[in-house]
Amino acid sequence: MDDPRENRDSDYPCTQCDKKYGTLGRLSEHMQGAHGEPRYSCELCLQKFAWRTGLMRHRPKCPNKMLAEGADDGKAQIIDKYLV
Repeated sequence: MDDPRENRDSDYPCTQCDKKYGTLGRLSEHMQGAHGEPRYSCELCLQKFAWRTGLMRHRPKCPNKMLAEGADDGKAQIIDKYLV
């Protein structure tokens, strides 16, 4: 399914693929997400993400999220070491 923000008759073509966009802002957004170097990484597993929202979705289910003993009821508690 095509991106609804994409417009094939637009003035802003991507130089690395065949997509075209109606505004320079949409092209910049595409370049960052599809062709740019990921700017965000999980500090626990080092998985990289182009968008902060991808990192935020990943955090609760990170395979390296630490479990530690020490809750008052004797159950393991999750220690979330993320900086927001």
